[in-house]
Amino acid sequence: MARVLVVDDDGELRDVLRESVELDGHTALVASNGREALRVLREQGADVVVLDLMMPVMNGWQFLEAVRAEPRLAQVPVIVISAAARPPPAPIQAYLPKPFEFDVLASEIRRQARAADLHPR
Repeated sequence: MARVLVVDDDGELRDVLRESVELDGHTALVASNGREALRVLREQGADVVVLDLMMPVMNGWQFLEAVRAEPRLAQVPVIVISAAARPPPAPIQAYLPKPFEFDVLASEIRRQARAADLHPR
């Protein structure tokens, strides 16, 4: 299955997302802000990123900008989960407004992981 990087500053939600990802058979990596997520992505890689937008230190918009600027990371699919009124302008693969259904997120992760397999980086 896929390596999924979960990025959210809410520790409880991050833990629930990690467990959900793992229960669906994927490997979960976690980060509490964009800066930490960028480090994890550079060092460990991921097949899919599940990203909150509103976080301290480095928010999701800044994370997306940094990732899209690095050719090695630019093609990693990003699923944004956020209470923000609208999705970010940066290219993303999916946007799920909070609150969202975990089965919808799981389905989207599987879809993006399959698409990433078809387009190796």
